[in-house]
Amino acid sequence: MKFRTDSEPIDSKNPFAQDALDRKPLVEFLEAVIEKIEGPMVLALDSPWGTGKTTLVRMLQAQLEAKQFRCIYFNAWAVDYASDPLVAIVSKIDLLGKDAKPEAQKRMKKLKSIATLVGRRGLIATVKASTLGALDLGQR
Repeated sequence: MKFRTDSEPIDSKNPFAQDALDRKPLVEFLEAVIEKIEGPMVLALDSPWGTGKTTLVRMLQAQLEAKQFRCIYFNAWAVDYASDPLVAIVSKIDLLGKDAKPEAQKRMKKLKSIATLVGRRGLIATVKASTLGALDLGQR
């Protein structure tokens, strides 16, 4: 039994071909904002289930990739079984580094080492908390 349908694929050449909800103006607005960003930025989309957030993000991704932006799509719900979500997102980001410039590859290597450290410390803290300190793995 299937409880939900997969989102419709977005045509990279014409992302708005099936845009029944007229998302194009919003996607173009977000695209313009992103093009002007010079540093880190967080963008939150908040809307009830089934209102088209995934479709909007996929359309935006197609628009940005057409302008040579490097994008990843990470669906946290698809990997909610993972014991360490940081590993899942870092591995997805790592896909960008495969054909990146040397400077970007260097940054990715640093990100991986930080993620490993953070993940390990998180595991140690979790074990300590769950055993009420009876099992101490220590910090190395």
